Amino acid sequence: MSEITTTNCKNCGSTFTDLYCGNCGQPRNIDRFTLKGIIKEGFQHLISMDTSFLNTLKNLTIRPGNMVREYLFGKQKPFLKPLQFYFIMLAFFFLFSEWSHVNPMEIGNKISREIHSPSQNKSEIQLGIKIKAILNNNSKLIFSVMAFMQALSMIIVYRKKGWSFVEYIVFTLYTFGYRYIFSVLLLIGMSLFGDLKNNYAIFFITSLLSFTYSTFSIVQFMEGDKFKDIIIAILSLVLSLIFYVIFTILLSFIIVFTNKYFHQMTF
Repeated sequence: MSEITTTNCKNCGSTFTDLYCGNCGQPRNIDRFTLKGIIKEGFQHLISMDTSFLNTLKNLTIRPGNMVREYLFGKQKPFLKPLQFYFIMLAFFFLFSEWSHVNPMEIGNKISREIHSPSQNKSEIQLGIKIKAILNNNSKLIFSVMAFMQALSMIIVYRKKGWSFVEYIVFTLYTFGYRYIFSVLLLIGMSLFGDLKNNYAIFFITSLLSFTYSTFSIVQFMEGDKFKDIIIAILSLVLSLIFYVIFTILLSFIIVFTNKYFHQMTF
């Protein structure tokens, strides 16, 4: 019978006698790095992450609200972490945007150009272009702010449900991450059909799909089953859009104020 020896964990310094550290899970025996070991470990992590990602994606497709509830109640191992899933989907969206050479905010710019007022002077037009450029360059942040706005609207509308703001953030990270699929469909449509009228139709269809999915997710998360629950879910989404519009207006005012301040400083 082999003698059990006590050792110190090379990761956290805790004393243990088992094969793995009881404090951090670090293995007792750490082999020297080899090419075979690195490849094997990489494949193991890739397969594990791939399984979790597909399982998360499948559940968010057919039962998004129930999946998030289960995650918040402790069933977390089968799913990717909310922030991890969100950033994977965000990266996929923007990588596809770069590949398709379509700006994800271009449809809004086209609409604003079409309704452009002829009474605007040159400085106003240039300032508008500058604001759009700043929004476009920070589109990742702008898109992420929308998830925060939805969590804010949900805690206001569903304040009696007992969920915390952070738990609503978890919900929005999962569902907003999934909604990037609809944004990718928008990019595909815009890259295939360059005509502005076709872009309007594609924008409307993908927005409707995204809005319907969001409504379904919220109703299921709140365990609603009545028409009233659908109306309340839609109300929370509309409120989040209002918050988002207010945010972009405030951001535009800050840009205008900063632009005027630095313009005055140069004279």
